[in-house]
Amino acid sequence: MDIACKEFTEGRPMMIFFPKDNKSVFSVRMYHTGDFERTGSNHIYIHPITGKVVKLNLWKKKPTSEKLTRSMYFIHFGTFWGHYSRILWIFIGLVVPFLYFTGFYAWWSKLKRRQNTPYSAPP
Repeated sequence: MDIACKEFTEGRPMMIFFPKDNKSVFSVRMYHTGDFERTGSNHIYIHPITGKVVKLNLWKKKPTSEKLTRSMYFIHFGTFWGHYSRILWIFIGLVVPFLYFTGFYAWWSKLKRRQNTPYSAPP
């Protein structure tokens, strides 16, 4: 953990993933202010035996196209503002069925009104 903190001083460690086998590495997710992910968008990979940094995958060094592609996930699931955006996404999701049923009700009541009024022939 100290190695990851020394390598990426602007962030704070959020998650650590231990190696699954002898050929895997440690992975530390670091959070920096402005990251889309609550668990951090910066990944640091550390060799388990030597303790040297194998790879740095920092958000600020990624190309704009990759940042845009990865940010679509958070927009899709509504996690970009935490719970506030999820609640907003629920309401937006409920608007479509609400409009469907109110439109159906308006059409049905108009149809019933036409059936109940007597037909008057033009003069």
